[in-house]
Amino acid sequence: MVLSSLISTERVALVTGALLIVLLAKRGYTIIHNQYVASPLTSQQSAATSKPEATELEALETNAPVSVNYFPSRRCNYTCGFCFHTDTSPFILPDDQVKKGLRLLQEAGMRKLNIAGGEPFLNPRLIGRIVKYCKEDLKVESVSIISNGSKIPESWMERYAQYLDILAISCDSFHADTNRSIGRGDGEGNVDRLFKIAEWCKKYDVKFKLNTVINKYNWNEDMTTEIEKLRPFRWKVFQCLIVAGEN
Repeated sequence: MVLSSLISTERVALVTGALLIVLLAKRGYTIIHNQYVASPLTSQQSAATSKPEATELEALETNAPVSVNYFPSRRCNYTCGFCFHTDTSPFILPDDQVKKGLRLLQEAGMRKLNIAGGEPFLNPRLIGRIVKYCKEDLKVESVSIISNGSKIPESWMERYAQYLDILAISCDSFHADTNRSIGRGDGEGNVDRLFKIAEWCKKYDVKFKLNTVINKYNWNEDMTTEIEKLRPFRWKVFQCLIVAGEN
């Protein structure tokens, strides 16, 4: 679906395809495009937080881009077999166009920005500039990033965590052999990095989130012990989605 068909604002229709609008509504537990959200909240807390806010419903009714997923690049250093965000182009928008697009989206009603990929931290300086611009200049309510965690240095967190609300790390297994089979690098060091990032999030006051894709290599893995140690504020479990020609 093209941008202009989602937003009846001529200026926003000028934004390139690098910005993908996703309109979200909270209704009980969330199921969006085969993505199942699991949260460590109690059932009472979940019920209290799952009620749609009036402003969100109003935004949906007017087709405002409440929540935006932005993919600066599809390039990644991992080769996960199920991933449909394969590297088809090295193109990255110039900073001025990135800022223009984000500004137009904010003016049209954007309240939340999620940066994904590809692996965003293959371009750490660009990602830093984006989160800072969104918080300082656009006053975006929530800014989040999804990463595989392999390229995040603490120095980046020290400098830019103040502009970041949520850091989501993809974690499909706590076993090196399974990670290798999936395509998550050489499988070594993944778990150690994951726990380091969780500590950095706590240190720099960023909400730590986990994303897991269930596939043929990890479907029977019990992750309970490790998840309890990591204590993410949210654990999002995905069903593998087959996209023709992509994965």
